[in-house]
Amino acid sequence: MFVRTATAQMRDTAALRAELLLEQRVELKKMTKAVCFVLAGSDRSLLSRSAIAAADRFDRSLAQLVTEDLAAETDSERAKALSELDAQARAVTLSARQIIAGDVHRVPMSLLLDDGADVGRALVTLSASALSLDKDKPGSTAAAHTMLTLIHQSARMQAMLRDACLNQVGLLGERGHDRMMSVQAEFEADLAALQTGDPDRNILAPPNVTARVLLGKVAAFWDKSRDTLVTASLGENVEIRALQKASIYGDLMDMNLKRARKAYMRTPPGG
Repeated sequence: MFVRTATAQMRDTAALRAELLLEQRVELKKMTKAVCFVLAGSDRSLLSRSAIAAADRFDRSLAQLVTEDLAAETDSERAKALSELDAQARAVTLSARQIIAGDVHRVPMSLLLDDGADVGRALVTLSASALSLDKDKPGSTAAAHTMLTLIHQSARMQAMLRDACLNQVGLLGERGHDRMMSVQAEFEADLAALQTGDPDRNILAPPNVTARVLLGKVAAFWDKSRDTLVTASLGENVEIRALQKASIYGDLMDMNLKRARKAYMRTPPGG
């Protein structure tokens, strides 16, 4: 789930914690996507098991952050905010498990999305706060921003897949379509920047061949899933098989983005 190599353990704690908080946001989006697929899919048993696993991962990884098993939190205010967030996040997984158990009405799904959005925003805020305290250290410059962008790409992909599913079950709405198109634009812009480097976006070029190859794979999987997601963002229905295939490509993108981060850690950007 989380990238925890020996190199990561030696990296700046604030930068590592900022990354872990954003990774938790990715897990949140994976969970809401999985729950939506339970509503939209035909193989309820298989999809339910996948959604339960996603909810379990979210609970477990957040608990590790709260108990500081992964990276110690030295700021008392952030530690308090994270503890409060833990309670709010439990409401999210409670709604998720309610839907998985068979309550497929729109009310629990709406609660899941509303509470989940609040938790996601809080995770981004805490991540930015963790990094800002060490803004004068090398780890918080373009190199750190590049690493965080790789995580944001995973979150964006899972968000697009979730929204495509919500469109399928009639829960996305007009603002959701606008959001989906905006996320697509951000994903494509940052993907191009990651492949070549872009000083204007504070993104450094891949530091080695492995990272370049992995980002190329991400781009290839994006090309395969793009049409399905663009169609959904326009409010049009897509075949459930096409949506499931896009989800598989999305998970492959997530896997390659994680591997790319490991490649970056072996040769830090700008190092």
